[in-house]
Amino acid sequence: MIGLSCSTRRRLLTRQHLGMLQGEEYVSPLRGLELPRTGLIHRFACARFENRTVELRSDTQLCVFMEQYFQEDVTDIREHVPALTTHTTAIAVRHGLQHPGGITNPEVLLTDLLITRQKAGELVQEAIQTRHSDSASTQAFRTECALLEYYWSACGASFSVCCRRGVDSPLARNLSWLFPVCEQVIRTGVTAAQQRAQSVVLEELTAHDHVDVREVCRAATRRGSLPSGTAVGAFRRLLATQVLRVDLSARDFFCLPPSAFTVVAPIARA
Repeated sequence: MIGLSCSTRRRLLTRQHLGMLQGEEYVSPLRGLELPRTGLIHRFACARFENRTVELRSDTQLCVFMEQYFQEDVTDIREHVPALTTHTTAIAVRHGLQHPGGITNPEVLLTDLLITRQKAGELVQEAIQTRHSDSASTQAFRTECALLEYYWSACGASFSVCCRRGVDSPLARNLSWLFPVCEQVIRTGVTAAQQRAQSVVLEELTAHDHVDVREVCRAATRRGSLPSGTAVGAFRRLLATQVLRVDLSARDFFCLPPSAFTVVAPIARA
């Protein structure tokens, strides 16, 4: 990619094969300060994807990662997947495109996110390049996207560009609020006390239609004699595990009426 040092480009060239690995075996070819970035680097272990360490080089990448993470059909997300330079240079020659770095000394093209989905019993892949909504589209970026689209099409994957405003949106803030809860449930499960609290919150939510969620949590705390904050935690887990469905771009979940939520599955009493 544009802006990488010669030593980093050499490392990328020798590690391109890593882009073909999946799950816990996958290791991003760029780590830490090697990443060309447009914001904070986000680094975390992801329990849903084999507890693999994920590193994202911008808030925009984090936003799109979170959106895909909560899609039920997604089975794996890999970041900064390198394209084979032998393929991208051939594509550039075939379609008359200017390859970054030239044909004799090509730069390695990285795809921000590679999504694996389970559809109709088959695994399909979707390559995503992320971009901040306020960034101007340059000729270099358009050429890079054209090369990657041809490349991933030849690999049997779709390609798209996702423009987002980073984490400065209600959707991104809500997903960031739910993400650690979902991860903890995957790692440790739900205790009997937590399951009981979730059942009480669900019962209160389905029993009232003229109050907001804030009042539902208060009523659940009173009726279930729950410790302070337990009902809010239970509500958060119900959303994170998608037992409750709602428009995740809402500005404030606690101001919504119960009718805004859909109960996908009942919670068994512990």
